[in-house]
Amino acid sequence: MIRRLNHHARASLISGHGWALAAALIWSVNFPLIKIVRRELDATTLVGLRFEIAATMVLALWLAVRRPRLRGLGVRGWILVILMTALIGPLYQVLLASGAPGTSAGLIGLIIASQSLHTAWLAAILLHERFGWRQVAALAIGFLGLAAPILWSGNITYVAPLFPLLVFAASLVAPLNTVIPRMLHRHVESFDLATLVMVLAGVMCLPMFTPTALGQLGDLSVSGWSAMLWLGSIGHAGAFMMWYAALRKLSAVSTGFYLFVMMLGSTFWGWLILDETLSTTYALAALAVALGLWLNATAASGGRRPHQQTAMLATTEA
Repeated sequence: MIRRLNHHARASLISGHGWALAAALIWSVNFPLIKIVRRELDATTLVGLRFEIAATMVLALWLAVRRPRLRGLGVRGWILVILMTALIGPLYQVLLASGAPGTSAGLIGLIIASQSLHTAWLAAILLHERFGWRQVAALAIGFLGLAAPILWSGNITYVAPLFPLLVFAASLVAPLNTVIPRMLHRHVESFDLATLVMVLAGVMCLPMFTPTALGQLGDLSVSGWSAMLWLGSIGHAGAFMMWYAALRKLSAVSTGFYLFVMMLGSTFWGWLILDETLSTTYALAALAVALGLWLNATAASGGRRPHQQTAMLATTEA
C-alpha cells in the first residue's frame, strides 16, 4: 500500500513539472510572434483579438466536452477569479504595452523575469508556502543566470523612470496567475478554471474593438492571422490549462520557477525566427537555468528530496 502511494505521489510530481515546462515553452514562442503581429496591429487590438480567439475556442471546447463544474467556487472563489482575470488580462497587458515603448528590450526581460521572485514572497504571504534552500538557490541561480547576459550587454536603458516602473508593476501583477489558482485548485478543475478566465477576459476586452481596431483586422495578412490563431489558442488558452494543471500538483514557488524557462526560450526563438542577436553568454544563462531546474525539481518541503517527501506522505496517509 505504501509503495503504491509512493509511486502515485512521484508520478504526480513528475507530471506537474512536465505541465509547467510545457506551458513555459509554449509561452516562450509567443514573444517573437507578438513582435511579428505588432507590425500590423496596435497593442490594444492585438490583446483584444487574442483574448477573443481564446474565449471562442475554449467556450466551444467547454460545451463540446462537458458542462462546466463551477458550483464549488462559492462567492469568494468567484471574486478571486474575476479579480485575477482583470489583473492578469487587461491590466497586465496595458501596463506592459504602456511601459515597453520607453524601455529597452533587455531591461524589460530583466524586470519581467523577476516575477518568479515575486511569486515566492507572494506565495509565502498568501498561501503560507514554505520552501527549502534548494528552491531559494534555484530562484537565485535562475534569475542571476538570465540577468548576467542582459547586464553584460548594457541594454538596460529607458526614456523616463515611469516606463520601467510600469513594466515593474506588470511583473508584480503577473504572479497572481500562479498564486490565486493555488487558492482555488481544491474547488475547481484546471480545465474549468482556464476556460472561465478566458471567457471573462474576452468579455472584458470587448471595448477594445473600436472602429479603428476593426479596420486593422480587415487589413491583417494571412501570416498575421496565423500568428494570432496560435497566440489565442495554443499559445494562450492551451498554455493556461497546462499551467493550472501544474499548479494542482506543485507549489506556486516550484511552478513559478518555470517562468525563467519562458524568458530563456523567448531569446532562442527571437534568434531563430527574427534573426536577433544571440551572444555566447546565452549558453551560460542556459546552464544556470538548467541547474536551477534540477534544484527546483529535486526540492521539497523542508529541503527533502522528492522520494523522501513521498515516503513521508505515504506513511502519513497509511
